[in-house]
Amino acid sequence: MAEKIQTLLLVAVLVLCVSPAVASPDVQEGSWEITVVSEMGGMTLPPQKHTQCLKSDACVPTDPQMPRNCVIKDQRVSGNTVNWTMECSTEGAKTVSTGSITYEGESFSGTMDVAISGTDMKVVNTMSGRRLGPCK
Repeated sequence: MAEKIQTLLLVAVLVLCVSPAVASPDVQEGSWEITVVSEMGGMTLPPQKHTQCLKSDACVPTDPQMPRNCVIKDQRVSGNTVNWTMECSTEGAKTVSTGSITYEGESFSGTMDVAISGTDMKVVNTMSGRRLGPCK
């Protein structure tokens, strides 16, 4: 169960992107290392890292394992900060996530709170990213 929840959380963090019609934050194109640390029930899970190529119109990279049933209900860009609300459903579990990421050129940081339906479980994710160089 913890592995499914951790996968859902990582997917929720990585699903967001900005529509080309919306202003985009100051994010540099290239290969990025993304780190997510999740805390739930007083326990901190090991950091999850992956590297992905980001383009100028993406606010957060997408995860190839992302379920197709995640829906961004609300997304706002203000300067270099992106705020969102998103819902995902996987194998009977529904999550509602609210978060905020602020970009600073070659880095970003932020948090995302996740509530899992049918439980009292709340998860807080702390996110960071750093640009490694050009996409390969």
